[in-house]
Amino acid sequence: MTEDEVDRTETIELPVLTTERLVLRPLVTADAPAMAALANDLRVAEMVASIPHPYSEDDALDFIASVAGHPAFAITSRDEGRLMGVVNLRPCSTPGAAELGYWLGHDYWGEGYATEAAHAIIDFGFRQFGLPLVEVACRAVNNASRRVIQKCGFQYIGTGMTRTLAAGSVATERYRMDKRLWQAIKAWGRS
Repeated sequence: MTEDEVDRTETIELPVLTTERLVLRPLVTADAPAMAALANDLRVAEMVASIPHPYSEDDALDFIASVAGHPAFAITSRDEGRLMGVVNLRPCSTPGAAELGYWLGHDYWGEGYATEAAHAIIDFGFRQFGLPLVEVACRAVNNASRRVIQKCGFQYIGTGMTRTLAAGSVATERYRMDKRLWQAIKAWGRS
């Protein structure tokens, strides 16, 4: 995302995005206790570069403040409204692009929720912000996240090392998807 696109997010109200099983709504400070309860799990923190361990309510409040004005959503269940995790798009080093980030509490792993949330925010990013490109990374040992990335249609671009707050420097895989590829994937899915 360029600075103009970042500035534009500050002037718009983020919508609520709905999927078959989820409601993605803008994060609010009242989400901090539930976020802390979910993210204060070493299994979660070890897989997400930006999550320290232990993870406190203050950490959650800091994160919520840091994403204000950016597309960052609470992943909630459509039936009960309970917080399950977070999905967001944030500026990255590639001009005009955004980086996808997501995490779920351990109890919600393996149910397809991350893929469902990622699809919704990717589509939102391409439509709302006119992004030309979305990038994403995962730990090389995170097979579940790699599968989410593959199911979304991202293309592998390489490996590297990333410094994480909970696990130190770790091997990561990087992926990207341009808007044309996303549109083709969506059109193919409707055929």
